[in-house]
Amino acid sequence: MEYSSFAVEGRTDLILLVCNPVHQADAGSIRALTGGAGSRG
Repeated sequence: MEYSSFAVEGRTDLILLVCNPVHQADAGSIRALTGGAGSRG
């Protein structure tokens, strides 16, 4: 799995995490971590 994280507007208490699943199992792990939020396209 590839991922990047960014501080939002320079604030270290707000973090944007972007995950790029490489395999289907990675996608399942990401969904489990986020509670299935967001698009499933």
